[in-house]
Amino acid sequence: MARGAGLKEWGSGEVRLEDVELLGPEGEPRTQFLAGEAMTLRLRVAGEPPVVPMRVSFEVRDSSGLLVAGSGHLLEQSGGVRFDVERLPLADGRFRLRLGLTDESGERVYHWLDDALEFIVYPAGDERGVVRLDGEWSGEEIEAQAERVGT
Repeated sequence: MARGAGLKEWGSGEVRLEDVELLGPEGEPRTQFLAGEAMTLRLRVAGEPPVVPMRVSFEVRDSSGLLVAGSGHLLEQSGGVRFDVERLPLADGRFRLRLGLTDESGERVYHWLDDALEFIVYPAGDERGVVRLDGEWSGEEIEAQAERVGT
């Protein structure tokens, strides 16, 4: 399966990404999440890889196509694999998940999915923007300006 203009998936095809899904905190398939909620990406690698290890890569892109996050992981064999996110660091928006399966170097593409999944994140509180900053507010004593200067 060679890459061509407008294709959403391509690669050599010896090994393929299948059964790609996002799961909510209770293990249920979902495409909508609250900011800060747990999320799991689960997929199956089908076929016999010509060489192991192989690399599974992901990219999360927002609705404008901006890369929000991406990473990769080496796999020693085909079969099921999952990526668990304890607290989703996204705040609000529509996102696309791109997935790739390559040899260890990333040069030989076995299977690439441009639009593997789409999902929506809704604010769980006062979050705005794409990224959720998970912090904590606290009070602090601040010295008067004159005391800091030494007068």
